[in-house]
Amino acid sequence: MSHQHQNLGLIAGVMAVSLAACARPDTVLIVQVEGNVAGIRQLDVEIEVGGEIHKLMVPRIPEAIALPTNFSVQVPRELGGALRITVSALGAEGESLGAGTSTFGQFYAGDKNEVMVTVKALEAAPAAEPGMPAPAP
Repeated sequence: MSHQHQNLGLIAGVMAVSLAACARPDTVLIVQVEGNVAGIRQLDVEIEVGGEIHKLMVPRIPEAIALPTNFSVQVPRELGGALRITVSALGAEGESLGAGTSTFGQFYAGDKNEVMVTVKALEAAPAAEPGMPAPAP
């Protein structure tokens, strides 16, 4: 890449940052996830705010996750009111290992908000007694 193209890229980057600084900032949610669930490879997240539901997978490509962990989500500033976050912990085969939900009556639009979700392990199905068939799922 020529020196001139590098300078144009730098100028465009500075202009983009300058324009973004003039815009009203979105709301940032820092989601703290805690719990005692092991073997997590991905978090299936559902966020309901302002009457809208948004879903995302954290991380996008499954990898080992140990609790506690955190991630951030950007929410358009216009969305306000009650906030509900549901986090489902998924295992290596995409199976649900546990889940948790937190609801907040109000959060600060256009600001950074820290929220906590506790993921609880799913209860294991009861084991069959010797000589008895396993319970139906």
